Amino acid sequence: MNEIKTYSIGGMSCAGCAASVQNRLTKLDGIESANVNFANGTAHIVFDSGALNESQIGSEIAAIGFDLKPVMSLTEKQDQTVLRLKVQKRRFLYSIILSLPIAILSMFFDPFWGRNYILAVLTVPVLFVFGKEFFINAYKRAVNADANMDTLVALGTGTAFIFSLFNTVYPRFLASHGIDAYVYYESAAVIISFVLLGRFLEERAKSKTSDAITGLLKMQPKYAICLKNSEWVPVPSNELVPGDYVRVRVGDRIPVDGIIEGEGYGAIDESMLTGELVPVDKKAGETVFAASINTAGSFVMKANKTGSETVLSQIIKSVQEAQNGKAPSEPFANKVASVFVPSVLIIAILTAVVWYFLGPISKYAFINLLNVLVIACPCALGLATPTAISVGLGVAARNGILIRNADVPERLQQPDCLVIDKTGTLTRGKFKVTSHSFFTKNVSEQQIIDTVYAIETLSAHPIAKVIKQLLSASKDNKPEVVDYKYYAGKGAVAKIVGTAWHIGNKKLMTDNGVQISDHQQATVYVACSSELVAVFSLEDTLREGAMSAISSIKEQGIDVFILSGDRKENVEKVAKELEIAHFYYEQQPTDKLNFVINLQAKGKNVIMAGDGVNDAPALTQADISIAMGDGTDIASDSSDITLINGDVQKISKAIRIAQITKQTIKQNLFWAFGYNVIAIPIAAGILYPLNGFLLNPMIAGAAMALSSVSVVTNSLLIRAKK
Repeated sequence: MNEIKTYSIGGMSCAGCAASVQNRLTKLDGIESANVNFANGTAHIVFDSGALNESQIGSEIAAIGFDLKPVMSLTEKQDQTVLRLKVQKRRFLYSIILSLPIAILSMFFDPFWGRNYILAVLTVPVLFVFGKEFFINAYKRAVNADANMDTLVALGTGTAFIFSLFNTVYPRFLASHGIDAYVYYESAAVIISFVLLGRFLEERAKSKTSDAITGLLKMQPKYAICLKNSEWVPVPSNELVPGDYVRVRVGDRIPVDGIIEGEGYGAIDESMLTGELVPVDKKAGETVFAASINTAGSFVMKANKTGSETVLSQIIKSVQEAQNGKAPSEPFANKVASVFVPSVLIIAILTAVVWYFLGPISKYAFINLLNVLVIACPCALGLATPTAISVGLGVAARNGILIRNADVPERLQQPDCLVIDKTGTLTRGKFKVTSHSFFTKNVSEQQIIDTVYAIETLSAHPIAKVIKQLLSASKDNKPEVVDYKYYAGKGAVAKIVGTAWHIGNKKLMTDNGVQISDHQQATVYVACSSELVAVFSLEDTLREGAMSAISSIKEQGIDVFILSGDRKENVEKVAKELEIAHFYYEQQPTDKLNFVINLQAKGKNVIMAGDGVNDAPALTQADISIAMGDGTDIASDSSDITLINGDVQKISKAIRIAQITKQTIKQNLFWAFGYNVIAIPIAAGILYPLNGFLLNPMIAGAAMALSSVSVVTNSLLIRAKK
């Protein structure tokens, strides 16, 4: 049986490490797929638990020098990040304290007796105490015939130290060959210090890529005022269970999802879920969500979703799962990174060989070999895509846009057309009955009321709820309903005391032989034994902001099509109000599906937005699917994106976030590739014939350390863009 699990991977220092782990995992019998994410240190694995267990997977990972651990909670991950940052900071500070006198003695003092021995003693703790992780990791890679970023650092600084130590102990050897016995202690020490600084800055920047999600987690209050044994007492929020009654005062954060009870009311700031700063007025019977703030009024609520079941927890879980996925450009970058280190080693050796045979300037062979080893950086390549995706998904979540897959920003960045449902998407889906009529030729009015009420009770459709509410005051009894069947996009069929009843739209009536005259136009028709006995006309209202939302989408060059199951008059009215030229009415689920397929056949990149069961097939088919968060569960399950409060204005915002994220990925990859394309030839000494320029190894170390930091920092700039 296949299991899907996410684990933390310890010991990864670059994208090459992630590639090594992923290659090892995918070669194991019993593992169907494995995605290793360097940016957040996780592995998402699908494996056959009958053929392979976690212990065996862990042993395979340990064999190549990494640790497989259970995935940590956000709190645990944050604690570990804080600890890791402290350790990284301490290593850097201690190493730089020792590196400064090494650099000063080397660069500003003429050689004196014993100087090189002093430099060697000061360099040992920098390399082999504070920088020991580079050598340990390089050794682990080497015994497994592998290499990574640590290999380059360890080879470069280790070779510089050994070369310098040899010249310190036995300087006459090179002198006898006419070569000055230089030492490079300062280069080795300062390079380690700069790389440690880079690792610290990189870790700190990476920790901020999930700040949006961590911030949401922190918003949940630790305690709630709960009714226990007829007394209101403080209770830890994580101990609340469905059915508990909780008191919420002005300024309180709501601890769990629930329903307002009694006479209370509140003005709820739900910006942590929706991105909207204006508080929403809530009264008895309405739902409130965990972590939102009550800005006015007070009320008692009944908990109905707690712990991992709250909307907030589901958002965090979904975003984490999306962050664990891979965007289309990431595997390519990781593949490049996996062959990067061996390529650099070859280039470094060739550089040294070429310089060695250049006669009088052969003395620069070693320094240029050191430069090439130190300046190359595959980390930036590995971080380019996942950090941008992580920040983009977090920004979207804070704006009430739940993106479920890591590849969505790349797929969404340039759509051609938006196919959108009307009811519950462009309109509020909150109907009111404007008129209704009963035809009592063969059945009494009371029988119609009782029957319609009984059948509509079995439906969750918003129109059914409105009709049921209208008839509730007049019903006498609730007859037994048998053989109930719901037809998506049409209505319902059932039997009462052996008689067939049909309740639905015009399509349902014509399919079942019910005659409807031209003057009997309505939203819902009721037929008994194929005879029309009642009609209901209902009216819906546009969502707030629908006009500006559609206008914004059209300004982005996206064609808009309305597909609705409603009758022509209602669809046409909405289309005219929103100035949408293309609209289609009385659409069945298969009609919507075929419409999307036909657009795709013309080469169009299609977004589909909807909220109902009858939208699910089209949502699944579309290139990008968007569900209204206040719609049905199946619509959300079928979608790439869920708009938390069903705000249609967020469609254009989601597209904009996707465009910014994709643009950032391109920038990151450009600078990551460009950095190495430019830096490695310079490090090899390509400019020397032109202007006599040779790179200082210490500068090479600083450049390498800052390259990854620049990529992560660029990703963080997504948060600052409007």
